[in-house]
Amino acid sequence: MSDDKGGKMTPNDDPISETRLREIIAAYGADPVRWPGIAADHADDLLRQYPRLRATLSEAQDLDAALDQLPAPEPSRALPARIRNLPRAMDKRRSPGLMGSLMSVVWPAVPLRVPVSVFGIAAALGLMVGVLTSNPSSDLSEGPVLLGDNLVSLVLMIGDM
Repeated sequence: MSDDKGGKMTPNDDPISETRLREIIAAYGADPVRWPGIAADHADDLLRQYPRLRATLSEAQDLDAALDQLPAPEPSRALPARIRNLPRAMDKRRSPGLMGSLMSVVWPAVPLRVPVSVFGIAAALGLMVGVLTSNPSSDLSEGPVLLGDNLVSLVLMIGDM
């Protein structure tokens, strides 16, 4: 599968040029499993289309082998303390204020617009039910008011949204 410019198409139909494939090999190494957006079995097709990249791939394999022989770097001794202090550092960057503090207690880990939207929709639906089910001309001495017609209207109105 190739596009009209001669570039090989990837499984998600994006053309990959020789230059782009060279950049991918330079950035991600010789193992096609690491290449983003390219299936490993599709990599052989690309390399067949661009035979000049075999030398680039060979150099990348040599570099990968050399890097694999190096010992893994030791993490900094200060790293665990920096990770533990990260939430405090984030809190210092943004001050939530009174409303943000209250919302983090009531509804944590969501933006303020989410609970405000939920409460607004609930209030609107409550108002709509109240208006549609009230019967101002009824007398309370007549007993309970049957609300069937109004409830059917409400259900149909909500279904049309």
